[in-house]
Amino acid sequence: MNRDSAFMSLRLPSCRSLAYAVGVLILFFVALFGLPNFVVRTVEFLPNSIRWILTDPTTFWAVGIIACLEWLFPANRSQPAFSAGYFQDLLYFFVWIAIVAAGVQIYVEFLNSLFKGYFGFLVIDASSLPWLALLVISFLVGDLLAWFHHFVRHKVALFWRFHALHHSQTQMSLFTDFRVHPMEYLIAQTIIILPSFILGTHLSSRAGDIYWLAILITWYTRFYHANIRMNLGWLKYVLVTPQSHRVHHSASAEHADKNFGVMLCIWDRMFGTHCDEDCYPSTGVPDAYFPMPTSRSPRAVVTSYLHQLAYPFLPAKREQKDRERITSRTSAATERTASRV
Repeated sequence: MNRDSAFMSLRLPSCRSLAYAVGVLILFFVALFGLPNFVVRTVEFLPNSIRWILTDPTTFWAVGIIACLEWLFPANRSQPAFSAGYFQDLLYFFVWIAIVAAGVQIYVEFLNSLFKGYFGFLVIDASSLPWLALLVISFLVGDLLAWFHHFVRHKVALFWRFHALHHSQTQMSLFTDFRVHPMEYLIAQTIIILPSFILGTHLSSRAGDIYWLAILITWYTRFYHANIRMNLGWLKYVLVTPQSHRVHHSASAEHADKNFGVMLCIWDRMFGTHCDEDCYPSTGVPDAYFPMPTSRSPRAVVTSYLHQLAYPFLPAKREQKDRERITSRTSAATERTASRV
């Protein structure tokens, strides 16, 4: 083999691999050594919620590890590292930490005052329980309610109009976890916050002890939304995995209303909503009119984001378009048939 043919036989890394490699190196560098001083000075002017997220090493370690897994074990190998969907989900992330998180916190405080004022009799005195038992009970009850509220958002037509936004993503990433309509946060918190109210006094007194558990749960849901081909072996019988949750996001009708679990899959197995099929289907919603970004340009990403927020409130418009499309096709077919006669 001559030198030229030997050179041509080398496999150069793809653009996708280069993008992941550079991104991961930057993330791990920042996690180890912190942000450059000029960036730190810039973020000082941002709200506390954003500044904390952007300067916390945990964020960079977690994103870096998940990006490594997407790079090495992609569920969809043809998906670009930085797709239009990725940038839009990133926009949802920044809007969440800047606005939505604060709004949800205010709403939770309102629910808490409402609960104390009218439903205080539901509070359970669990002071005699060991701390570990209290934590396990609270986690299980909270996860069951999370499963239930997820189930409801699929089964109630009004709630599904909002939840469809989350399912619309065809290019899954860890930031897809943030692809949620603000109204959905209110619906979810109304249902799943109950255990913390009932056991709130005892849990809040040990908030520092459950900090790392809360961080783990938070990043685990982002992990299984990522573009990762992984089912975690025997843990798939207990935990939600990237594979099982991708089936939940499947665009195929055969996978509809399956795998509602948030952390544990045991509820789906108990209630007959679990899909055991070991596959990595395409994702999205069967709505040709759903406003997805047409490119990675800031204008396309922001414009489609605003249209998506309006999407749940415009059902009549979509249905009218469907009727017009069907009527147009029927009329055209009738005219062609008549012309042949």
